[in-house]
Amino acid sequence: MPPLPDVFGEWDSAMRAVMKELQTATKTNSEPLETNTLSSIVKGFQTSASIFAAKTDEARRALIEALHHVPQAHVNRFLSRVLPPLPEVFGDRDAAVLAVMEELQTKVNDRAALVRDGDEYVWTSFPEEPEKSNSPEPVVFAQLEGIVRDISEAVSRLYPTDNPAQSFVYVNNPHRTPVSHHRGEFNKSRPDGYFVNWSGPDAPRDHVSWCDIGPLGEFKKKDSQDNVDDDAHKVLWGLNTIMREDPRRRAAYGFTIENTSTRFWYCDRTQIIASLQFDFFKEPEYLVTFFLKMMYTDEASLGWDSTIVRVPPGECNRQFGCHWQYDITVHNRLDNGNIQKLVYRTEELISQMAADGIYGRGTRVWSARLKTADGSKSPLVVIKDYWVDIDRQREGAISRDIQVAATRDPDELKFLQKHLPTVYAHGDVLIAHSSDETPSLDDIIIRHKGITASIDLISGLARSREPTPDTPSSHLSQSSFVDRFPRRIVQLDPKAHYRIVFEEFGRPLHDEKSLAVAFRAIHDVLLCLIIINSLGWVHRDISSGNILVFEERGLLTGTQYFMSVEADAHRYLFQGAPESQTAPSSRGSEAGGSLFKLAKSVSLKSPTIPNKPAIPFRYHPLNDWESLYWVSVYMVVGRIVQASGSRSQQPFDKLEKQRELARILFYNPTERLWMFLEVQKTGIIEAKLLDCLHGDLVPIAEELSDIRFLLRSAYRKVEADPDQHPDGGKSLAIVAATIPHKYHNICEYLKTEDKRDLTVAHFPPRGDLEAI
Repeated sequence: MPPLPDVFGEWDSAMRAVMKELQTATKTNSEPLETNTLSSIVKGFQTSASIFAAKTDEARRALIEALHHVPQAHVNRFLSRVLPPLPEVFGDRDAAVLAVMEELQTKVNDRAALVRDGDEYVWTSFPEEPEKSNSPEPVVFAQLEGIVRDISEAVSRLYPTDNPAQSFVYVNNPHRTPVSHHRGEFNKSRPDGYFVNWSGPDAPRDHVSWCDIGPLGEFKKKDSQDNVDDDAHKVLWGLNTIMREDPRRRAAYGFTIENTSTRFWYCDRTQIIASLQFDFFKEPEYLVTFFLKMMYTDEASLGWDSTIVRVPPGECNRQFGCHWQYDITVHNRLDNGNIQKLVYRTEELISQMAADGIYGRGTRVWSARLKTADGSKSPLVVIKDYWVDIDRQREGAISRDIQVAATRDPDELKFLQKHLPTVYAHGDVLIAHSSDETPSLDDIIIRHKGITASIDLISGLARSREPTPDTPSSHLSQSSFVDRFPRRIVQLDPKAHYRIVFEEFGRPLHDEKSLAVAFRAIHDVLLCLIIINSLGWVHRDISSGNILVFEERGLLTGTQYFMSVEADAHRYLFQGAPESQTAPSSRGSEAGGSLFKLAKSVSLKSPTIPNKPAIPFRYHPLNDWESLYWVSVYMVVGRIVQASGSRSQQPFDKLEKQRELARILFYNPTERLWMFLEVQKTGIIEAKLLDCLHGDLVPIAEELSDIRFLLRSAYRKVEADPDQHPDGGKSLAIVAATIPHKYHNICEYLKTEDKRDLTVAHFPPRGDLEAI
């Protein structure tokens, strides 16, 4: 490892000085560090990566297990609050729907599109309930195209002068797999039907891309519990795919039908909400309202981002290796408060790991160039697009404030300026001159005595279709409600859409092939964390994507891949936990066969998780340090050593064990939690690491074993009092005294002559599974 920057002087002296400063800060300030957020700064992303670890059915199952429950809203409230308004030409919504309903029941050429028959209606284009039909499912639900045509014709007759423009047409297309530009070879899902933006006479069927699909539908002829569950799972997977595939998508809509039971769905980066079920033969006005809004509103109203414009295929430069380029507008907020509008054309997609799931930041990062008035070529920059909690300070402002705070020490400031990316422009995304924010819909979720009405995705959807004469479609059976404060209803804080542009162009750490360079970058980030944490800030989003390698140094800029186990569980996990009496050794870089034997003999009993503490969880510095530990583990477990010269490839059986361990650690948060909480220093992780890793990586694994144990011990010390939040200053003093030495040892090991050329690569694909 190269020496510390000159400003730090000799290693041991520097660390003693840092410790002295930390201890002084701890003694004079017993309050926890202020938990300001460095969102994604040191030169990263957030996702449920497990949903893309395998083929479609396995990935879909992982998504459902992650979501677990979806809250419900009454149909009327869903239609009025969640769906966009009708264009102004329609006037009042209720009056417009009533007029269309009446027009549908009016005979034209001796045909009415909708006929009342007692308590029900009969759709002329869909005359028979699906479960009574002998036709196959695709044929039955193709009749929805007829209903959409009937509505369109009714609108044309009602508004002959204004003639509202129909933006979207409905296509029933269950046999075609939409084109996917992201993980396309692994996504074989086919929605039963969808709306597409199309103005031609015949809607496209053969070459539809996920990027073209608006609201989508999933259907079954019969209303069995299995069918209800299957439709729910598939529509959620479809919504997830839409949000993953297209960087222009801010939200997505769907609908499901089982026989005649219909439900509407909505998602954005903070929430998923479903309506109660209704019968579209008995209450057709709800379906008419939904279809009207899907047909006549524009792309922006249905969740597309008008500030990201897809470059026409003829203008795309294919040398960048991407399917699409985009012109992205950045609304740069100047110091005087004015907004400067800058447009960048993307070149290469650097990362979209955090955009793979529905929830979270949805971070995407591109290389791009500013579009100039004269067409001249501007410098290459990095543009980062993501969603941030509305009440959080923005990343550009945080970067500025940290560097202002660091002026207390010119050497610290110089070091941070080298390892924090230079912000060129930043600001919230503006749609129609207003900040693009996720809507606050919590108030429309049905609750009773503090209990939420939700759809149980795991054990069966809660039935809520028992209408009463006074309140049709609003009856909630007892099974519609879930336990108070259920762990698995995911509703995040409202978020604002934000973009930031960095001058330095680097590659994500997970794309770095040289282990020596990778761990040198990790070490740089570690030193940044010491300074940033000591200034009273936490990063909150350390990941292999948020660490950029620039000129072989680490720049810190965040994903759930590497989230600390506490942050993932959102509670303190180490209060009162038992602690092993064995302290880490200060061994060197020998392979350590005795450690392997010890690891094999370790008890693999699951650790005990303490009861939930009374105080709410607050992110603290140890969570940042643990995330960096997971990044380090990923670089040796999530990659394989490349054979070169005298270095052979590891045997196939060890490779498969390593692949499985990587899946457990980075695609299964529950298993990872148990492994990290292991009391023994040589616990489950260490035993599995030593059993599967290439021999050249064993010394690194041993240092990482010590780091896990030191982190666990530090957690226990700072969380000893269940009535107090962890003291940030104390946390930093504990880990800064020990963990940097461990990373120093790793870097020194990789600096030796026979190890400096150690390179790693992605796992090769295996069968129909995707490489990690």
